[in-house]
Amino acid sequence: MFVGGRRFDVELTGDNVNATRGVADVKPVDELRIVGQSVQRYDIPPKVDGSLTWAVDVKLPGMVHARNVKPPVAGAQLRGIDESSVADLPGFVRVVSRGNYVAVVCEREEQAIRAAEALQVDWAPPAQAPFPASDELFDFIRAATPTSTSAAMSISRSRQSS
Repeated sequence: MFVGGRRFDVELTGDNVNATRGVADVKPVDELRIVGQSVQRYDIPPKVDGSLTWAVDVKLPGMVHARNVKPPVAGAQLRGIDESSVADLPGFVRVVSRGNYVAVVCEREEQAIRAAEALQVDWAPPAQAPFPASDELFDFIRAATPTSTSAAMSISRSRQSS
């Protein structure tokens, strides 16, 4: 990652996020170009007048919409799906299920939302809660064994220096 043609790497040290320390050179004030300036916001006018095209505005021939159907609790296992509970809904296309994943597909987004809410799914609760109660969660996370490791913690950024 480059800033002004140079690499920007700051090695951080410390036992945890609350004890992180690092050293980085500070740019002299007379070299600052953006800090303290009003930057032109080219994105605001089309957001205000409605002319901006968002991802949800995209419509393609034959396009359908899907909604995930989530279990009521983390760690629940899928036991069964009653597709007949949504088969007669307007715009219904199909139910997709792979392993523990469930989704409904419909012709329009609002139909998929309704179908996801109406789909009857039988979930088996987990044998034990995957997480402790809220008042014990912080200690649980701090005591958890990391599932991956990395050598030195470093931050690289690729944004314009200000």
